[in-house]
Amino acid sequence: MKVPTSHDRDGASDRSTPARRTTRRWSVRRWALTLGVIVAIVAGAGALAYRALPDLVPDQRLRAALSDHVATWTGSEARLRHFGDISLDRGLRVALDDVVLAGSAGGVTWRIEVAALRASIRAMPLLRGKIEVGQLVLDRPRIRIHDGEISLPDTPITSDADGDAPDTPMPVGELILTDATIASSGMEALRGIDLRLAAAEETAGVLLSGGLPVGERRIGLEAWLENPLSAFSAEGSQARLALQNLPAQQPATVPSPPPQAATVALDQGRAARALLWVTDMLGLSPAGSLALEGQFALTPRALRIADASMSVKSLLFEGDLDVVLPGTAPPGQQLNRVLDGAGRAWEEVAEAFAAGTWRAAPLTLDWLAPVDITLDAGMREAGIAGPDLEARRLRLETRDANLNLSVRTSGDIGEMAAEAMLTPDTDTGGIRVDSNGRLDRVDLETLGEFIQAQAQAPPPLVSPMELPNGRLDGRYDLAARGETLGALLSSLDGSIEAEARDGSIAGADLILTLEAVAEGRRFMTERDGPLIPAAGRTYFDTVEGRVDFVPGRAELRRASIRGGRYAIELNGEAALPVGEMQVEGQASLHADDPDDEDAASLVDLPFGLGGTLSAPVVAVGVPNRDGDTDIRPASDRTSQ
Repeated sequence: MKVPTSHDRDGASDRSTPARRTTRRWSVRRWALTLGVIVAIVAGAGALAYRALPDLVPDQRLRAALSDHVATWTGSEARLRHFGDISLDRGLRVALDDVVLAGSAGGVTWRIEVAALRASIRAMPLLRGKIEVGQLVLDRPRIRIHDGEISLPDTPITSDADGDAPDTPMPVGELILTDATIASSGMEALRGIDLRLAAAEETAGVLLSGGLPVGERRIGLEAWLENPLSAFSAEGSQARLALQNLPAQQPATVPSPPPQAATVALDQGRAARALLWVTDMLGLSPAGSLALEGQFALTPRALRIADASMSVKSLLFEGDLDVVLPGTAPPGQQLNRVLDGAGRAWEEVAEAFAAGTWRAAPLTLDWLAPVDITLDAGMREAGIAGPDLEARRLRLETRDANLNLSVRTSGDIGEMAAEAMLTPDTDTGGIRVDSNGRLDRVDLETLGEFIQAQAQAPPPLVSPMELPNGRLDGRYDLAARGETLGALLSSLDGSIEAEARDGSIAGADLILTLEAVAEGRRFMTERDGPLIPAAGRTYFDTVEGRVDFVPGRAELRRASIRGGRYAIELNGEAALPVGEMQVEGQASLHADDPDDEDAASLVDLPFGLGGTLSAPVVAVGVPNRDGDTDIRPASDRTSQ
């Protein structure tokens, strides 16, 4: 018997290879053909279903789906009213004109009149027999919010046939509003609002972006709500909010509005102007922004932000804010009274200043009566290169048009504390102000730099103004009352007392100026002209003074400035509120320390201050020189 060799086995293997390869090819082809047929059948069925499904979706279910989509976003019962057929097109989209949506929640009713509604339906849920809106766009909606006078359609519609829909369904998809108008009871409408609300996947969270045009600017908005339904209840929800002033022509973060919405009227009403004023007060420059995070709870009559942190420029505020409408009138009317009153008060003051009649600017707090505000917070400087500044206490409280403010700060600038109370004055019909405070070891230069940094002024074309320096201590206790700003100043009563040490004032070198006078410098003649101070800085050891206020007058007492070789004494008074003043003073240059009783006076230069506080006039008298004393210029002394 012949045993097969390896060569024989290899030959047999080679002879069987073509047949096996042919079998494999047919097997692969059969599977590919089968798979292709299956894919074609599925694709064909899907295409047929995709084309047929829109015709199979009843009008009633589309209404229900659109209503439920709005209901999940508003957290209320919503109903859609449209006089006409509702149907899907071949792209699984719904397009309707002249639509009305209405609903109610928490005793507040709302109504949305929509010029055009566009909605997209998700394909996969539709294949399973479920209608799910992916995106709902409301074009030029007019949203009206009221306390129960807006009637709802008679028949509620829900997407759940058994009526067992969950109490708090999570929002899905997107809700987009373009060129929206929002109005409430007794309030002026806000117009030109663009908003995009997008549901976060598998959570109850919602992302929001958009903008509100105000005048020639636009306030950009970005927000995140952990649970929007809880946010509009006493329970509250964690949330983040960012505001930014943008150019009006900057595109919104939502689909472009129609051409007619591109032009924004400058007159947006007091509500919008109040919003713009608030953003300006908070420091929202055209490139600035504001970020706020905390536990938000909003109900028809209250707003609470707990454990909040807010950043404005380089300042970080942390604390709690409560805003309550305690009255029985509709919340919209109460808010409108506050906004309308605040806007009117601000406009009247601004107009009076613009006309040069600032003394007649009216003062009132009646507009604050409908709202109670409590702000309890701290503040610190969060900038990398800025000074260390911390407000240990910042409390603002309003009740029945009474306003109380308390501030306490510390840090590199020094320590400052102030309290102020503003109350309506029944006697004058205006306001009464009581305020007191203190300054301890305040660094004047650091304080000036901090104020300049927060002002965010553009860089100067020339060298910036040199700031005074030194340490300042002060106390004040003031009270006033009146129905106009002029009357308030005329009634001012109290005192201000301050002392600065070891500093300097930029603009003139007083010692060089007095040395020139002592050496015989002539001035106020036709040939010599006025006395022009030498440029430089005047260094001082102490600056101290006290101003006592009595109704109609401010009296300057024991004011003095003392340096190494000079002394200035001042006293006088000013009439209020015009500010006409009569102040007499004398500047003296000494050979030695002016506090030394034996120090010789090289020159005494009397002077007077007249005019007004806003436009002072300086008159220099005849100097009294000691001609026997040798005076060397400061430049010579410095070189030794």
